[in-house]
Amino acid sequence: MPREQSQAYEEANFQCLAQFPLEPRFYQPYNDEQLKFQYAYATGEQTRCLTAEGYPPEGEPPSLEKYIADYRANSPTWSPLNWIADHDYQRVIEICPPFVDEFYNLATVPGE
Repeated sequence: MPREQSQAYEEANFQCLAQFPLEPRFYQPYNDEQLKFQYAYATGEQTRCLTAEGYPPEGEPPSLEKYIADYRANSPTWSPLNWIADHDYQRVIEICPPFVDEFYNLATVPGE
């Protein structure tokens, strides 16, 4: 989106989330089970999908241990989507989504 529209976008997004909040499982830090699941998905099915679409990830993914450590340290985590050009990103994630439903089903929600 153009920079001059970012303020309007943030305001609209805030109002939308206030009226229609997401389930608590979407707000929780990822637990180890989710991170292991996401790593397996990203390095397997998602990478195969992206490669079939002509977007093979560059280089090797980190180890699972580094992937989890990077997440816990709030460092940028590896994703096979990191190499998708901005103008192709939306089309590609519709074919090869960044997350699948099972990921959020593994979320830990306090009090539940």
